[in-house]
Amino acid sequence: MATSEKIVFLDSVEHSFLEEEDKKAFFEAATAGVTPQLWNVFNDKLIEAIVKRRERQLRYTRGLDGEIDRFTAAYEKEKTVFDVEHRAALAALGHDDTEGRARLWEAYYAKIRSLQARLVDEVRRTSTTVLHDVILATVGDRQ
Repeated sequence: MATSEKIVFLDSVEHSFLEEEDKKAFFEAATAGVTPQLWNVFNDKLIEAIVKRRERQLRYTRGLDGEIDRFTAAYEKEKTVFDVEHRAALAALGHDDTEGRARLWEAYYAKIRSLQARLVDEVRRTSTTVLHDVILATVGDRQ
């Protein structure tokens, strides 16, 4: 009976998401016998690992949310300026000036495309570090 409990314990440790050094410590502790206290320590270590991962996940989520908020705010600020300028330019034209209105709309769309392209480039350039950290943490958790 003790041998099967030891096998179950060692298998549980082996297939857990604990760090290798923690697993090694549990393997060594199991040589003296698997007790309810050892199971409790194993359980506590699993809970501790889950809490740490959750904290790390929240930290990265807040970082990514901050990045998204920053880029969204920058986009909205610049686009609002374009919108106000565009409305004023349209208001200054007569309703009959269809060519002038078409040119204004073309220029407006070009400004928006340029703004979007610039912000996408900035996101790619500046978000690399945050995304890299998230990927490393996530990959580390899954190995």
